[in-house]
Amino acid sequence: MSALPSGRAGQALARLALDPGEIRRRLDAGHTLPVELYYDPMLYELEQQAIFRPMWHYVGIEQQLAKVGDYVTTEVAGIPIVVVRDEEERLRAHVNVCRHRLHPVAEGSGNRKTLQCPYHGWTYGLSGCLRSAPRSNEGALDFA
Repeated sequence: MSALPSGRAGQALARLALDPGEIRRRLDAGHTLPVELYYDPMLYELEQQAIFRPMWHYVGIEQQLAKVGDYVTTEVAGIPIVVVRDEEERLRAHVNVCRHRLHPVAEGSGNRKTLQCPYHGWTYGLSGCLRSAPRSNEGALDFA
């Protein structure tokens, strides 16, 4: 048996009783990875953190975001994202959730003047700043 890699990848392979040397031999022979590697939650999270989260990702074509207010939504490494062209014609990417109840503030693609949560109507500017929170005068809001 080959030495296991260090860290969480090695822990996952050990837990699944997979030999890295055998995996390499299978790949060199033209076979696929063992099926366990495709659905193991520990390896999935490791891939998300090591491969997908720190990288740039394609979210759309430039024509989709040509005008102020144009937006597209997507998901990157399990995180919902909205990309929008703001009033200064800059592209901005935000986590696509309302900070009040974590509901999406945009769906699909299109053109909007603001991003608004349909749940309670919290409204954000295209820059991502909170513009209004209905009924917020009824109690203290803590945005910390």
